Amino acid sequence: MFFYSLIGDIYCIIAVDKKLIIMKKLLLASLFVLTLTSCGRDEAEIQTENQAVVSSSPSLNSILAKGSEKMSMTLVQVDRWYSYKVHKHFFGINTRPPGQSPNELDWKYEQVGFGLESAWVPGNSGSSVISMIHPKNLDNLLVTTAIERQSAESQGYIVIENLGYSINKDAMNASPVYRYFRPSKSGHLYTKNFAELGNGGNGWVYEGIAFYAY
Repeated sequence: MFFYSLIGDIYCIIAVDKKLIIMKKLLLASLFVLTLTSCGRDEAEIQTENQAVVSSSPSLNSILAKGSEKMSMTLVQVDRWYSYKVHKHFFGINTRPPGQSPNELDWKYEQVGFGLESAWVPGNSGSSVISMIHPKNLDNLLVTTAIERQSAESQGYIVIENLGYSINKDAMNASPVYRYFRPSKSGHLYTKNFAELGNGGNGWVYEGIAFYAY
């Protein structure tokens, strides 16, 4: 009787152990499923957050969409403004149009004009783009060489700020920035969109490619 009782106890122990093993496997499986579900949810939330950040700055995104991750880390956007009171365009990053505060000249923000490199990148960057302005007629001139700068200074232009570095024309995603001048208003315009003014007209004179940018 003792022998059969011992055998019965052993079977009971084995049965209990099997139940414990099965329960452990079920528990591990449940944890695995929960982990996968949690990871999937986090990834979806991150993706939604990233999309919200990108959509919050569409003007900059239009430039970044063309470039690489490396480019986006050194990109600086140059904003374009226009005043109907003085019939002038203005381009800047840290400096706002003259008279904007208070805004007696009624400058209107138009768009991101183009993108430059904030730091010089070997093999990718070109010359620095210097923003100058004429104190009397408020013409905003962008120069890329020392000769241009000296010539402008001799005409009364003064330096406002260094906008950044132009892009090598052979670099990935480089686009020409076209330069126009309107003699009747003594104002310059810079645009990546050649279709905006084409070869000139309506008082605008096409002066060629000023530099390359994003």
